[in-house]
Amino acid sequence: MKAFVETGLKPLSANESYLGKKVKSKKYRMYESHLQRTLPDIEMPEGLLKLTIEVYYSNKLSDVDNALKPFIDVLQKRYDFNDNRIYRLDVEKFIVPKGEEDIRFLIEPYDLEYSNDLRSIWVDIKSLLTSTIPIKEILRNYGVPKPQEDG
Repeated sequence: MKAFVETGLKPLSANESYLGKKVKSKKYRMYESHLQRTLPDIEMPEGLLKLTIEVYYSNKLSDVDNALKPFIDVLQKRYDFNDNRIYRLDVEKFIVPKGEEDIRFLIEPYDLEYSNDLRSIWVDIKSLLTSTIPIKEILRNYGVPKPQEDG
């Protein structure tokens, strides 16, 4: 059975990871400027966001997380939103031939209530697997109708 590993530590922010002021490199400034000019206009959803990012590298040794912070910072600048609205971030790394590197994204509304419902169902399923709660009782709690008997 899969289970999350809990660290017991508050997440460390990128800002807390370094001493002093971070200075953007020339390459980063060029990257930021290029994206600001070339990213298409999109309609930004209101409220909480789900951001899906696909990172296409030609080198399988490239760390997918290295692309995220600068790219998300550019997105929030270009589309005028605060990245603290991102409640779900899905990232996938792909390996492509040299010269075909890319980064793609999709921004969608995020339904926190639906996510919390799924999480609570998962907790119930986990407890079902480790207890003697009858499955009929759990299904009834979620409004699943009793099956009709053939007759």
